[in-house]
Amino acid sequence: RVERAAKLRLKDPTVSTEEAMKLAGFTAEEAKDKKKQNNVRQKTHRMSLKQAPKSSQKASQQDISSLIKEEIGKLEGKVGELVQSFEQRIENKFKELGDRIDQRFTDVLNILQIQSSGDVAEQKRGLEPRSPPKDPDSNDDILDSVQL
Repeated sequence: RVERAAKLRLKDPTVSTEEAMKLAGFTAEEAKDKKKQNNVRQKTHRMSLKQAPKSSQKASQQDISSLIKEEIGKLEGKVGELVQSFEQRIENKFKELGDRIDQRFTDVLNILQIQSSGDVAEQKRGLEPRSPPKDPDSNDDILDSVQL
């Protein structure tokens, strides 16, 4: 009965303790008893303390949830910026590599043109064309010795 009276008080705080006790099943004499009224008041207070953390906990969970969503949004933005930066750096490196390869091809073609023009001039004079210089990285010597 005390708990029922306390619940009534919590639902409607305008109801007096005595009226809540009568509605909970106390007799008129019991409802006027100060000790029993005090029991109902204490029970009401304890129940209100139990309910307060639940509602504040829900509010704090919502606050935490919104903060987490906000931080996730910030992190997604930063990740997007990093990805864009890396893609740009990779693109620049590929361009540099392509330019270096083009330069090497140009150098090799120029050397071949110089050698072929020198070979043509030597052929006109009756000399045998020079063999191109050996590449130090080449394995031709090893292959020749293996074939022997």
